[in-house]
Amino acid sequence: MKRFKRSAVFLLITILLISVSACDNQSAPLPSGDPNNQAGPATENVPQEGVATSEGLEMVKLTDSYMVAGIGICEDKDIVIPSVYKGLPVTAIGSNAFVYEHITGVYIPGSVTKIGSCAFQDCHELARVTLCEGLEIIKDYAFNTCSALEEVTFPSTLTKIEWNAFFECNSLKKITFLGNTDLEGDAFDDCNALKEVYFLGTDGRKYNIGSCAFTDTGIERIAFSEGLEIIEDGAFFAVITLKEVFIPSTVTSIDNTAFACSGLEQIYYAGTPDQWGKIKCVVSEYDIYENPILTKAVIYNSEKPDF
Repeated sequence: MKRFKRSAVFLLITILLISVSACDNQSAPLPSGDPNNQAGPATENVPQEGVATSEGLEMVKLTDSYMVAGIGICEDKDIVIPSVYKGLPVTAIGSNAFVYEHITGVYIPGSVTKIGSCAFQDCHELARVTLCEGLEIIKDYAFNTCSALEEVTFPSTLTKIEWNAFFECNSLKKITFLGNTDLEGDAFDDCNALKEVYFLGTDGRKYNIGSCAFTDTGIERIAFSEGLEIIEDGAFFAVITLKEVFIPSTVTSIDNTAFACSGLEQIYYAGTPDQWGKIKCVVSEYDIYENPILTKAVIYNSEKPDF
């Protein structure tokens, strides 16, 4: 049977209160400096409307855009990423760009389509994260062990969150998906305080819930949006607080261990009994856990509840 969780060792955890909002304006010093610098501290930042961008960030030129590569000489605690630098869009935050930095907030404009691996890993004071429409992918370990985060809203343009992206964000209580976002394994594993998860997508875009994506969380009820196809092994393993789940008619496969050892009591299903019977549920001879999907009550033809 596949593993249910990855182990990790981290040395410092600082628990802070946070408020995270979608596309709130942040404040930072206005830019100035040498416009001819091609790589290194960003000195020609063009602020978004009503937002003063951070000065001194390390920038690297890509083919036809720029990437934030590090904090550079910037002294801001609340980082405001520029959408344009030297006349070109800022489209990415590089791998390890802010790892271990003592920043408290970050505003990421819609020009940024990718947040790189480990970009904000171990930023234990990071308390405010603004992700705007335009973001497409959050790479593995991007916000790993950001222990001050309490709430994150993901834009509708986000298509994927990779492995361990928010692993062990121990203060994270609420996440909202404005669109259908594919979650890879352990995406929110060990987020012990996580209770509220909202899938609000309405475009039917296909997405999956990866292995152990929500293991060791405190979720009580969850309603997936239409477009979900696969719920992988251990996705909600040992979530003993989980009582109710809504499953859309687009689901084709639920792993035998997806809800094993959880507290699942009631299943709401958008489709018919015949459709429910066609959902693939692989039961391995090596699985030793009861599969609640096969044993718990199902209410068919259900509308998505307002959990």
